[in-house]
Amino acid sequence: MSASSHELTSYRKATIDDAPGMFALRESSILELAPKGMSIPQSVDWASRLTLEAMTQRFSVAEFWVAEMNDSIVGWVGIRGDEIYGLYVNPNCVNRGIGSGLLRLAEEIMLAAGINTVRLDASWNAEAFYVRHGYNPIGPRPPNDTRIFEKTLRPRHD
Repeated sequence: MSASSHELTSYRKATIDDAPGMFALRESSILELAPKGMSIPQSVDWASRLTLEAMTQRFSVAEFWVAEMNDSIVGWVGIRGDEIYGLYVNPNCVNRGIGSGLLRLAEEIMLAAGINTVRLDASWNAEAFYVRHGYNPIGPRPPNDTRIFEKTLRPRHD
């Protein structure tokens, strides 16, 4: 999907009917973006760790929000307790503020729920993104795994 800068992104709570599209977006995001920070075999392995059935089952333990442009899902974020439970953006829509908007939305929801410290697992290719958004790594990076990041949330005054 290509999107021009004048297109608006809207956000809404995901439904179980969104699971197939979210699953496909996750897979394409991993396969196209993750090799910037890890090997292609590692990326393929990561993409294959989740099935559509497992994605659907995640709706029972987490809340998901999607970003849409022209009625197409271009990104999604999951929230599970104090954890960002996945954040993915369509590879053709990166660097347009979609991931930042989803992350900000998740943080606002979590803060409103009384959660002050957020955790997430970052893949190698996403670490710089999270650092730019105020997240700090907890401990060293495991050689072949994600790294845990954390951020203390503060109310926005803008």
